[in-house]
Amino acid sequence: MTPEKVERRPGKGGDSDEMTPAKESNSGADGSTRADRICYTIDQVAADIGCTRPTVYALIRAGKLRSFKVGRLRRIPAADVHALVGWTTDAA
Repeated sequence: MTPEKVERRPGKGGDSDEMTPAKESNSGADGSTRADRICYTIDQVAADIGCTRPTVYALIRAGKLRSFKVGRLRRIPAADVHALVGWTTDAA
């Protein structure tokens, strides 16, 4: 059994707190979901494909993922991530 993320909410009575599962958000600051994004951060790619940040950087160095910088921030095109994991956009 894996531990769930929980958030504390004040109970309706007494001193006890009610524990409820935390809602994980896949939406960005602009309300877009991961499926709508055109690029990802290093952390998002690592979380989505189940690896570490250094592994993502190694994939970039090996040429398996393209990336670009916006100021000091590195971004990875969503199409490259999808190609890496074998996702297609064709409805076959």
